[in-house]
Amino acid sequence: MKVRGHTLTGDRQIPSWLNDPTLSPNQLRGILQDHITTVMRHYAGSVYGWDVLNEAYEENGLLKSGIWLDKPGIGLTGTGYMEQALRWAHAADPAARLFYNDNDDSGLGMTPKTDAIYRMAQDFLARGVPLNGIGLEMHVTLGSISLPGLAANIKRLTALGLEVQITEMDVRLPVDSYGVASASDLSAQAQIYHDVIATCLEFSGCTTLQTWEFNDSHSWISAAFPGFGAALPLDANYRTKPAWDAMINALAAPPSAAAVSTWYRISSDQFRNAASRLTGSIAPEELVLFAAPSGPGNLVGATSIGGSYPTQLGGMQVTFDGIPAPILAAQNGFVLLVAPRELAARNTTTVQFLYLGNTSNTLQLPVAPSAPGLFTMADSGTGAAMILDRNLAPVSAASPARSGDLVFLRLTGVGSVSPSNATGQGQPYVILTPQQSITVTVGGVSIFPTWIWGDPSGVPGMVLAALIVPSGLPPGNAAVTLESGTANGQPGVTIPLR
Repeated sequence: MKVRGHTLTGDRQIPSWLNDPTLSPNQLRGILQDHITTVMRHYAGSVYGWDVLNEAYEENGLLKSGIWLDKPGIGLTGTGYMEQALRWAHAADPAARLFYNDNDDSGLGMTPKTDAIYRMAQDFLARGVPLNGIGLEMHVTLGSISLPGLAANIKRLTALGLEVQITEMDVRLPVDSYGVASASDLSAQAQIYHDVIATCLEFSGCTTLQTWEFNDSHSWISAAFPGFGAALPLDANYRTKPAWDAMINALAAPPSAAAVSTWYRISSDQFRNAASRLTGSIAPEELVLFAAPSGPGNLVGATSIGGSYPTQLGGMQVTFDGIPAPILAAQNGFVLLVAPRELAARNTTTVQFLYLGNTSNTLQLPVAPSAPGLFTMADSGTGAAMILDRNLAPVSAASPARSGDLVFLRLTGVGSVSPSNATGQGQPYVILTPQQSITVTVGGVSIFPTWIWGDPSGVPGMVLAALIVPSGLPPGNAAVTLESGTANGQPGVTIPLR
């Protein structure tokens, strides 16, 4: 049975000692980091996903005041505490799916609150903050939910590559003194359960519907809303209600043709350089992140056999001009693949996504001799570069590089190299000669790498560039840029120097 974790931060249900007015932002920061790290590591491997953040917004779209934001806060403004919590959560359990979870009476349709959540998600994803999905609580009443608004909200969230889950559904009804609802209200409730599931099924990125509590005797509704109850598909004696059959019918119905076309439609902005996170041209043997419109709910990692990676993983396949790309990891919304080396000398390629016998539209992408990217420590495309010293240990703020040091930058997208293996085969420790010249600039000083290696990990499409740190640079974070042929890597990457 899959288990979701709920919740690591929130505006309520916190221990009274946290309201101690003498706690400083630094103390609260340490408390929150320790809590997230301890809980997530304890349940790592048992809990597949966490509501890291819960109900952080007011109905008007403003952030709620609270101990994590401003009373006294953890020393960060705006969504800063939310970003920090997600980064701590990812560090504690990198395999866990991380969610933001919230509610309003419309069922999270198009409202000021959901607009704010959408903007937050856009910002986080653009900056590489680890956010995998949005939870829509769905505590609703008869007549309160807007199904078109719900569909529009799910559509825009899943278009970002996020997973959407209905996390806390119940539909409260007026009840008599015995807790019994009228037959007409039960019928209307059943229709809502049916329609929410049917709406969710229109989008492959909407993956879960979970009710809040199990049956009416365990529901929170009667205590929170006197005069209301009967909110769940099972009554107080565990007997099924009309909502139960309505849910079964919705799940059994085949998806509409419109839903199928939505599920498997792909666009150019779903393909990004795995290191730089930039969109644009695809280079031969580039590591590419593809935001797949469908796929397995859990991450599937590939194992190389004889140094080669499979071209089908978790029922997923991506082809370039009919050539299946090797896949290193796959999940709904995420495929890490290697662009085929056969793309060399081509100007365009026709891409198609396949999943469990279903095919997407075809998409034409530009091809370039190179599309370079620098891997970063945060795996976000910006910030500290992923740099190794001569012993292949990480260079970091705690262990910076200095003038004259031999260091290795981890790159992808440098294009064709020789010697060349078959697509999907790594070349660990092999000295490689790229067809496109490579220039690295550190602190404004241009350097030609001493040599290029196949990455020791054996990951195809990934190389190490060996270079000597130039002299005369001041201590601190020096900007690092990459040029391969006529193509440039991403801005915003640094290397710590002493």
